[in-house]
Amino acid sequence: AAKLAKTNLGTMAPKTPARSNKENIKTPGKSPGLGLGRLTLKTPGKSPGFKLGVSASPIKKHAAGKIGAPSPAPASRLQRRTNREGVSGQVDKQHVSYRLLHGAFDRGLYDKYRKKALEDRKKRGPGQSQEMNTLYRFWCYYLRDHSNGQMYADFKKLAMEDAKDSYFYGLQAIFRFYSYGLEKNFEMAKWQDFQELVLSDISFGKWYGLEKLWAYMKFRDASAPFAPLRPEIKKYLKDCTAGDVFQVPEPVRQPLAQKSSNLNPEAPCFKPHAAC
Repeated sequence: AAKLAKTNLGTMAPKTPARSNKENIKTPGKSPGLGLGRLTLKTPGKSPGFKLGVSASPIKKHAAGKIGAPSPAPASRLQRRTNREGVSGQVDKQHVSYRLLHGAFDRGLYDKYRKKALEDRKKRGPGQSQEMNTLYRFWCYYLRDHSNGQMYADFKKLAMEDAKDSYFYGLQAIFRFYSYGLEKNFEMAKWQDFQELVLSDISFGKWYGLEKLWAYMKFRDASAPFAPLRPEIKKYLKDCTAGDVFQVPEPVRQPLAQKSSNLNPEAPCFKPHAAC
């Protein structure tokens, strides 16, 4: 009996691995630097950057000889979704977008940053500016917790301009803003904009926006405000969902893919993500 007790004392419960906080953003586009794959947002010559994440709790050795860590508090549905979203690539901590997101907001600094990003976009063309992509990412996160009409108007306008030229990073960023941001702070006007942009996305032969709208409907809290769906959105959701899985059947995908390829033969094929 003493031997059995000693054996049980040294037994460790398996530790649940920390959730990954990486977001699977794929950036379809024409530029080799912004092609399919993860977008890396770095400032050359500086540190490798950071990843938004949740580090594992440090392992502690207790008096009884067991190794373990305190159990984390249960996460809310929104926290679990956000943890799965994460960030595509890395952003240097010295980059202005990091300082604006994680420090005190400086209006003058933001105005300079916005001006620089828009000038770089104008110089290089839609979809070609890394600095513009950092601004899209900044808006995606900042606007979830702060209402700013001018930022939102810029976000929506420029993302649609890029999408019409077959660059979809900005549009994908605003869909992530809607999907997570509306769960935190629901606004009917933005909900209507979400649906309108999803229909535009589908007209391009893309399905990322519909998947993010489906994720919002699936994961939002039961007490969330009523969100009326447009008839066209209802039909697409019915056609593209099977139980708990979002999937666009080929009969639904193919006609729109042919239409979009006729408009722009170079438009990249994009498959929706299964996560979040």
